[in-house]
Amino acid sequence: MNEKKYNQPQSARASLLGRFGGAILLIFLFTSCDQDRHHDWKYVNQQWFEMQRQRIDTETGERFWQETESGLLYRIVNRGIGGDTFEYFPSIRSAVSIRYYGTMLNGNRFDSNANMTGAVGSFVPGFTEALQKLRRNAIIQVIIPYHLAYGDQGMGITIPPYSVLQFEIELHNFWTN
Repeated sequence: MNEKKYNQPQSARASLLGRFGGAILLIFLFTSCDQDRHHDWKYVNQQWFEMQRQRIDTETGERFWQETESGLLYRIVNRGIGGDTFEYFPSIRSAVSIRYYGTMLNGNRFDSNANMTGAVGSFVPGFTEALQKLRRNAIIQVIIPYHLAYGDQGMGITIPPYSVLQFEIELHNFWTN
């Protein structure tokens, strides 16, 4: 009789472990699959970014993209208006009015805005850096490496971790208070 009472809690524990142990195993498997998927996504993004970095313009024979020290790749599509001195470019403290659209490396658009106003420093670091290269009415195309975008965290379900982002940005106007 004592044996039976001892076995009941053990079987209840085994049943509990069976139910929760399976759930724990599933969580572990999904988490590790998610990590593998992110590792694969990181690899694909890094390979694509490196291909873009090495891309040669077929018309000029020169590199298609210019690269900053931080690793941002960019092309000025339209130079805009104004000279080459600092007052013709927004600073980190400026507010800007811009048009932009952003895509993933596969071309899927994840964001766009035809007339956005915001502080230069309020964007991801790569976007902020790109804005500071523009004169009024200039257009730039940029490829932002993941470490200058949302890094290893991503942004919700829209932008996975390690994502390289592409943007076309047009600076309508800027002002500094």
